[in-house]
Amino acid sequence: MTRLETAPTEFVESAGITFAYRRLGPPSGIPLVLLQHFTGHMDSWDPAVVNGLAKDRPVVVFDNAGVGQSSGATPDNVS
Repeated sequence: MTRLETAPTEFVESAGITFAYRRLGPPSGIPLVLLQHFTGHMDSWDPAVVNGLAKDRPVVVFDNAGVGQSSGATPDNVS
């Protein structure tokens, strides 16, 4: 099983922003997308929690816009 600590960082572009993300767990199924607070990044997650969740389902962690390895400006609201 791929672990949070060893999953490759991948990138996807949307609306002119390049988002960094990691996908781990089984290759099929409905993924559980883990959301961080505005300035939290994918390495802020506790690997024990993420790896445990990824045993039974695909899990995606990502860096929000302007945070970590993602481009763009950090959002200042949720609207």
